[in-house]
This record gives sequence, C-alpha cells and structure tokens, in this order.
Amino acid sequence: MSAWDGLKKAGRRTAKEVLVNFQAGEPHKALHAVKTAFGFLAFDHPWSVQVEPCNMCNLHCDFCSAPPGELERQKRFLSYENAKKIIDDVSRYTHYLWFWLAGEPFLNPTSPKIIQYATGKGMHVIVSSNGMLITEKVAGELIDAKLDELIVSVDGASKQSAEAMRKGSTFETVIQNIKFLSRLRNERKAAKPLIIFQLIVSRKNEHEIEAFKQLGGTVKQREPRR
Repeated sequence: MSAWDGLKKAGRRTAKEVLVNFQAGEPHKALHAVKTAFGFLAFDHPWSVQVEPCNMCNLHCDFCSAPPGELERQKRFLSYENAKKIIDDVSRYTHYLWFWLAGEPFLNPTSPKIIQYATGKGMHVIVSSNGMLITEKVAGELIDAKLDELIVSVDGASKQSAEAMRKGSTFETVIQNIKFLSRLRNERKAAKPLIIFQLIVSRKNEHEIEAFKQLGGTVKQREPRR
C-alpha cells in the first residue's frame, strides 16, 4: 500500500467514525478521532495501541500464537489503576485501543470498567473474545461502557467444527451469549457494540464458510437503528 493509499484509508475511516459517533450521541469521540487523525497524518503519531487485559485464557486452542500456559510470565490481570495511567497517557495521541493479546479479556473482571474509562476519554475500543464469558451481566456492562467493536472468535458454523478449533469452548454457549448481547443492544436502541464474527479457516471448517456467513447474520439479528 502506498503512502497516499494509506492516507485515503485513514481519511475514510475517520469520516466514518465521526458520523457513527455523532449518531451515537458521543461527539467527544468524533472530535477525538479528528484530533488524533491529524496527529497521525501531520506528525506520525501512533494511531492505535494494543493493551493486554490479562495473560490467561479459559481455552487451549492448538493454533494459539501465544499459549498462556507456555508463556514464561507471571499470570496476572491488568489493574484498573494501571489501565487508567496507560489510557491517560496514550489517549492524547492514539484513537484505537485494541484491548486483548495473549489471553481472554473477560477473565479480567475489571475489563468492562477499563473499557468504559477508555471510551470516556474518546478512544475507539475493540475487543477480541472467544465469547464464552460474555454473560448477561457482562453484556449489559459492555453496552453501558459503549464498547465500539466486539470480535467473537467462533471459528465454525457447527458444534463439531467450532469446538474442534476452540478447544474447551461450548458452541451453544457462545451463540447464546452473542444472541443475548445483540438482543439487549437492540432493546436499548444502542448503536454499539458492532459485533463481528470471526472465522479462522482451516481444514476443519473450510467447508462451512457460506454457512458461517449465514450463522453470523442469524445470531446478530437486525442492526439497531442509527
């Protein structure tokens, strides 16, 4: 990608962010997107940062790029106090917060509170989860926190393929959790979070690509009015 293509892509994304945030009643996030985009384009400030909520996971997938059980690090959660310090620092220049790394974000019980603090600072927060721990309580907290995007790693359109990919998960639980989150978001007429179904294609699920697309549309139901 050329530098010019990168600038155009950044411009399109910023314009979209501004529109969505105004529609969601979050003008401070729209202004934050514009301010940080200017810093990115004019001064080469970083436009995104990745922060790890915890380095533990409730699953044990074969293809994990950073198996928590094999990491030579102390197992720990990111505290709310340390998260605030990080967010206070990076939010001056950075718009996108990728809130995951080597672990399942919702093992950390303070994750929704941290997300809410970051969105309150104007940051666009994206979380990737296996979906197993998004209980009714957590679903409500994520909507209240105004989480922008939730990537759910389902990795299969059937119980057999999904559980073969995501070892330790239960397909029915993941689908039930996301259905509840989607329904609650719609009932509250909330614009967020945007729910993204993820499929890592392998020999175990490559025959289900079309079925997976249909599953995503069924589970997420209708999009909320904006």
